[in-house]
Amino acid sequence: MPSLDGFKTWFDYDILITAFAVVLVVAFVGLERFVGVAGRLPLEHPTFALAVTGVGFGVVLVLLWVASRLNTQQ
Repeated sequence: MPSLDGFKTWFDYDILITAFAVVLVVAFVGLERFVGVAGRLPLEHPTFALAVTGVGFGVVLVLLWVASRLNTQQ
């Protein structure tokens, strides 16, 4: 018979997998909308390049923040 601790561990992983799937769906929908909007913009315009650079920089900062949060929890 499975132990309660094993069930809690499985439930934690199930929550993480579900959260990861939700994040992937949200990222896919967001990227699809971004590409739809970007298709109507002049791609050579400096403002567009600045916006893309800003979004990329923001993503890198968020990833670094998440990595540091995960590292301090251990």
